[in-house]
Amino acid sequence: MSETITATDEFRRHHGDRYEAPHTSQTVRREYGRIRPWYETMALKGGLRPEQAMAARELDMLWHVVHDATGIVGAYGDQRWNGTPIGQTTAFRLLGPEWKSTCRVKLADAAAGLDDTAWKCLVLCIEHNESAEAVGRRLGYRSKAQEVASRVIRDALHALARQWGYFRAFGDP
Repeated sequence: MSETITATDEFRRHHGDRYEAPHTSQTVRREYGRIRPWYETMALKGGLRPEQAMAARELDMLWHVVHDATGIVGAYGDQRWNGTPIGQTTAFRLLGPEWKSTCRVKLADAAAGLDDTAWKCLVLCIEHNESAEAVGRRLGYRSKAQEVASRVIRDALHALARQWGYFRAFGDP
């Protein structure tokens, strides 16, 4: 079975630059297309520094462990049972109720360390897997939606990267 499942034109139009087509090379073997998570898209476009992307990935994983842990799996490019994409996680960390309570505490600490607008931006990014412009429009910004939301998201992820120890001592956000 060497055929792949291809996405429809409507699906590609709807997801735009977040859609990754099936690809096979020496380093990648992706038989199916996938939707890139919001933080990967922002990092590829140059909107996030590496430590901010690591904090975003951690936050995304924590959120889905606490709110939607039923379909989390461990391989790259896999999807939850409802079809939404997830990042790479390790299965041994998801075993047992203590892991879920640890994630809940870490998520509460993250929410407490951010202001309401920043937390709302990050939650919208995670829940809807949307671009910064779409998140800015959901928050009510019209003309400068992408600029304002991108700044809020970067600042929030910078604060989380500092809080979780991902931030390097040199350089500005």
